[in-house]
Amino acid sequence: LHRVDRRQRQMCIRDSSYITLKLNNEMLISTKMFSILFYFTLTTSPSLAVDALPNAEVSAINNPSMAISAYQQYKETLNTLPYSIQLRWHTVAIRAALNNSQFLFAEEVFREMNISYDKAGNNQKGYYFNLSGIWFRKNGFFKQAEQAYKCAFKTTKNTSEQLKYLNNAAIVTRYTNNTEQAEKYIQKALSILEIAPHKAIEASIYNTLGMLALSQKDYLLAKQSFTRSLFLKEGKSRDSAQLISALNLLNTLLYLEDTSLSIRVLPTIERLLKRSNNIDHHTYYHWLQFSLAKLQNKQSDITSEILVKEFKLLSGSSY
Repeated sequence: LHRVDRRQRQMCIRDSSYITLKLNNEMLISTKMFSILFYFTLTTSPSLAVDALPNAEVSAINNPSMAISAYQQYKETLNTLPYSIQLRWHTVAIRAALNNSQFLFAEEVFREMNISYDKAGNNQKGYYFNLSGIWFRKNGFFKQAEQAYKCAFKTTKNTSEQLKYLNNAAIVTRYTNNTEQAEKYIQKALSILEIAPHKAIEASIYNTLGMLALSQKDYLLAKQSFTRSLFLKEGKSRDSAQLISALNLLNTLLYLEDTSLSIRVLPTIERLLKRSNNIDHHTYYHWLQFSLAKLQNKQSDITSEILVKEFKLLSGSSY
């Protein structure tokens, strides 16, 4: 009896240990599940989606992938927010997608934004037309893009918005070699700037003017335009736009065979490139580095094989 009783006590101890271990494991799992659920709720709460919006709007230009990730993180909570905030998030996602050449994703967001666009009111029509124009331009529908920008211009009396739409219209008409119409858009934008100055948009307009001059082989005007564009963007938190102006300036200086000024632009470009994840920007710079080395009769660190490989990976054109 004593031996039987001892065995029973040992079995009870083992069973008790097993039950305790099982309960501990279940409590641990429950705690982890609660932590995950709490973290998910915390990171996707409506108030955080509103707080994260300004940074996402900046990232849509400078770091599109980060902006897209932010949109996807808060996407499920957008229907709990005011329609004006929903529309801003959809705008962020589309801009980032277009800057990243993710055209199918941009189409998806266009469909998702229909409700917020309709509810936000007529004052938002310009944004929609402008984004549509960018999508058309990036996909090679230049006439449709120009029409979209013209429609966007007609929807607003806000001068900064008008300037953006005129600049975009000038860019797309340059793509169709309609230089006369592109010049008209630029001159109209410059006349508005005399009344309502806006340094950041003025910089973009001078970059467009530089590209138009470059296409007409007017290298001196191109140099002046890109230099002014770069100067106007200094101190602004728009690294991507500043980098494009610097790259275009270097390209122009190479056409002019001005190696001394070309070398002086390099530190600015390399500083800005460190903050850019855009493959197009890095590839563009490698081609310019290769050309500069040739102009100096030096061996480039970038081989022609690398240039060809990178060229095939280009996802879009920002120039």
